[in-house]
Amino acid sequence: MGLRGALDRLFSPAAEAMREAPVTTPSTPSDTAAALAAVLFSQQQWQLRKVERRHLREGSYSVASVSIDCVPQALPELRYQLAHEAADRGGQVLVPITMMRKGALRGFDMRDDSGCAVPVIGRSEYRELMVALLMHELGDAALAERTELLADALAAVVDGDVEAASHTAVDLVVEGTYLETRCVDASELSTYAAQLILRLADSYVLIALLPEERAGRRQVVKYEHHSHDQYAGLPLKRRRSTLGRLQSFLYERLSGGPVLRFRLAAGLEPATYEFELSHPAGSASHHFEVLIPDKLICTRLTMPGTSGRPDRNTTDITPDGVAHAVATYTEDPDDGAMVEFRVPLKGLRMNAALVCGVTSIMLLLGLLLPGAQQALLDASDGAAALLLAVPAVAFAFAVGEREPDMVALLLQPLRVVIVGCALLLLACAGSIVGVLHDWARYPLWWLGAIMTALTCATLLWTTIRVVVGRVRHHGG
Repeated sequence: MGLRGALDRLFSPAAEAMREAPVTTPSTPSDTAAALAAVLFSQQQWQLRKVERRHLREGSYSVASVSIDCVPQALPELRYQLAHEAADRGGQVLVPITMMRKGALRGFDMRDDSGCAVPVIGRSEYRELMVALLMHELGDAALAERTELLADALAAVVDGDVEAASHTAVDLVVEGTYLETRCVDASELSTYAAQLILRLADSYVLIALLPEERAGRRQVVKYEHHSHDQYAGLPLKRRRSTLGRLQSFLYERLSGGPVLRFRLAAGLEPATYEFELSHPAGSASHHFEVLIPDKLICTRLTMPGTSGRPDRNTTDITPDGVAHAVATYTEDPDDGAMVEFRVPLKGLRMNAALVCGVTSIMLLLGLLLPGAQQALLDASDGAAALLLAVPAVAFAFAVGEREPDMVALLLQPLRVVIVGCALLLLACAGSIVGVLHDWARYPLWWLGAIMTALTCATLLWTTIRVVVGRVRHHGG
């Protein structure tokens, strides 16, 4: 039975009647594979909505929490029962929940809407089931005399590591060979079968086992796991003029170093992170949420739109709390959701600007007030105590805490600025106590005053620009 026939049977009136009856009929592996292929192909018809939420945790990972509003199909062929279980005991049904990238799955937990744990099939069962599914999808393209070799090839695709499985999948789809032996007529492969073989080389289908009495009912299935996301960098603005190209060249060279990190910490540029979506094409609509970390704000959340419906692809801009966007896809996009974070003025950035401002004012007063330098030299102990009081406060501002690596990366330059001001005041106090010569002491104080004043202005620049813009607008 082909995929079209399985789909027709899946949504026929007879199938509707079967869904209302208890699922007790055993099935053959080929029937199970055909039914599972049909259900997998038509996921958007029974997975109505998927909500994926990311919560950044301490360290370099986030927790992906996914809830799926679905109606698991109660087909007899999908019934799962262990051999030693009595036939009259309530069985379970196979439900393909989602596709996930191959690799270690950490912190995984799946539960139903009542909070009960939901089991998933094991690796050996999965391998046998998916090999049967792929054999069913290959249909007439499989060479009858090479059935065993083809089964080995499909097992290598399904259960092998990503690199080796991808090479095997490409050979099967393009040339129809495995171990340099032809076992598939590549010209007879359907587009869906070819895409599925290639997809299962780097991903796997997460198949859950739900009680059969819950099949055919609308319900919510939830799962969560650890996910590692990546910094996507800054959007580069291309310029046509010679000076503009020079600026772009310098920007590219400096974009990965301390200059960029300081611009991010000062709120001059957004930090863009990419979050890989969890099989968004598997549901009728995919909702994505990001819990915004403390000490940061979200300026944009954008869903990938290359294969999505324009009327269901939204962008969210929210300062704090939860950023949310939704999209609908016919196929999984190559890119992930892009989230832009900025460091707000309130918080550590304001503390750093305050420390820089106080440091600059103290040094300027010591330089510009008549007789200030001589008075400090005459009362060196008191001057040192005064100058050392600010570093103590500055170090208190700079104390960090456990936080996600992304937050620490953005805030670290601010902590470096605060500690730098503290060390500068220590050096100035030492220049007074040690009676440093004028030719060395004055440049130290002037350089420190100018650098801290410029740093303070840079940290406040976005706010200054907004205030000036409002004054001009009201003045005009």
